[in-house]
Amino acid sequence: MIRYKHIDTLAQTFNQSVAALPKAVAQTSTPIITASKSIMSDIKLYTILFFALIIILIVLALIAIYYFVLAPVKNILLETTGKLNHMADALETTANLVHESNQFHREILNSIHHYEKPQKEHNNLESLTQQ
Repeated sequence: MIRYKHIDTLAQTFNQSVAALPKAVAQTSTPIITASKSIMSDIKLYTILFFALIIILIVLALIAIYYFVLAPVKNILLETTGKLNHMADALETTANLVHESNQFHREILNSIHHYEKPQKEHNNLESLTQQ
């Protein structure tokens, strides 16, 4: 009988434990669920902050590239284009001066040829008359 008494006590303790199990699970699951939700909220927050930081870094990198690379290159190109334009104007002026100079030289040569023709004819006539 003593053995059955221990078995009955053990069975009652087991039944009490099984009856208390849902309450224990409910008590322990609430903090676990709360902690899980808190961790998920923190993970979402840190993920959003991480992506925002990445976007800010990309924007800052693009701004830095513009100010340190693209703006100086643009200024160099504009300056070079202006100098090339000035040089083209100077070449055009030089070409016009050379053209005018060539026309002036042609006029001089034409005058010389015009003057030489009567002189040659006159010299030819003199040489014929002297013979």
